Amino acid sequence: MKHKLVHIVIAVLLAIGGTCLAHARACDPNGTWIGGGGSVPSYRLTVSLQLSGRYSVEYQQLYTFSSADFGYPWFTTWQGEWHKIRANRYEAYAFFNNQITPEIAAIYADMGIILTEGDLTIPELDGIWGHVMMLDCNTLRSTIEWYGVYIPLSAGKIAFVTPPDGEIIQDFNGGTPIVETYHRVGPDCPACSSSNKPTGKLAPSRQLAPGWRR
Repeated sequence: MKHKLVHIVIAVLLAIGGTCLAHARACDPNGTWIGGGGSVPSYRLTVSLQLSGRYSVEYQQLYTFSSADFGYPWFTTWQGEWHKIRANRYEAYAFFNNQITPEIAAIYADMGIILTEGDLTIPELDGIWGHVMMLDCNTLRSTIEWYGVYIPLSAGKIAFVTPPDGEIIQDFNGGTPIVETYHRVGPDCPACSSSNKPTGKLAPSRQLAPGWRR
């Protein structure tokens, strides 16, 4: 009887473990996410599976992150790739470009990075590298372990290969990684009333009330 009970317990544990493993394997980062490093969401993240098995990612800023004193005339979204290294864990990199203004150049000069007038015609490149963990199917934790800046990205500098002109994590964050959290957006809608939840069927079109936008 004792051995039979042990076998039953093992069988139950294996069944539970198999269910959890199947659930973990079902989790995939494909989709749209929102979050960032602060209490207020700062990025919209889009993750798309590629034929190579890697994921292309794009982080779009939800608000202007530069002050009026040295606002960027232009900047791109963060774009990059993730690739899976084990269950629910990914190696990640991304970068973005922006124009260097005289105001930004003055800040860099205080950091010991002296730029010429010609440097202001070449974009800056900021690159990040780290790891992403899926905490569950609807929550991501991104840990940025390296943040290099190329000021500017002139000839002879290869992003992620050439040593950067500055390294934010080491130089300004005491070597502490930047940790961000993202939450999946949709497609289920717990906040919707049961009568309005998505059904997959097209509803009759109707104009929104005046003053509202879609």
